[in-house]
Formats: sequence, C-alpha cells, structure tokens
Amino acid sequence: MPRDELRDLDGAAGTPLAGTAAPAAPQTQPFWVARATGSGEQSVRRKVRNGEWRAVVMAADGTPGVDADLSVGATVPDLDRLSGGLLVGGGILLLVGGTLIYLGARRLGPTTS
Repeated sequence: MPRDELRDLDGAAGTPLAGTAAPAAPQTQPFWVARATGSGEQSVRRKVRNGEWRAVVMAADGTPGVDADLSVGATVPDLDRLSGGLLVGGGILLLVGGTLIYLGARRLGPTTS
C-alpha cells in the first residue's frame, strides 16, 4: 500500500513511497514499543531509550487518508531544583562581582597629598 514518510518534524510534506500489499492490522503486530488506538485524540508516553525511533500513524484497517497533528514533549526530573540552584549561584556571583567593583572603584578615587 502506498504511504508517505516524514523524516523531520519541521512541517515539510512527506515523501511518497510505493507499495501494493495491504498491511496487517497494526494493533496485532508484536514489534510496537508503545501504541494507542481509537478515534479522537490519542497520546503515547514512554521513557527515553537510546536508538533510532519512529512514530507510525495509520488507520486501523490500513486505508489511506489519515490526518494527524503530531507533537513531541519531554519532562526533565528535578528541573525546579536545578533552576533554583542556578539562580542562587547567579545571585552570589552578582553580589561578589558588585563588591569587587565597589572596592576597585573606591581605590581609584581622588588622592590627597
């Protein structure tokens, strides 16, 4: 069965690929790492693993004409602690830098003889 292959998620049109065999029902295939089926909005979650991964969007019966709006997201554990630490570290560097500028400027002041 003909299909389109999309290599980047930059909104470009897919590359048409030829084919004549009708695929088996996708939900019966054992090779999927994660899957979602049904009508309406679907969502799939999985942990990040090394390797090359692909997302496949197709009608359950293999018919053409599927319209999909895909997005990818990620969460970073302990991001709030990391950002808080960076803010505190930046504040300390700001205070140290301000103090050094003040002390350096005070020494450059007018001298009395």
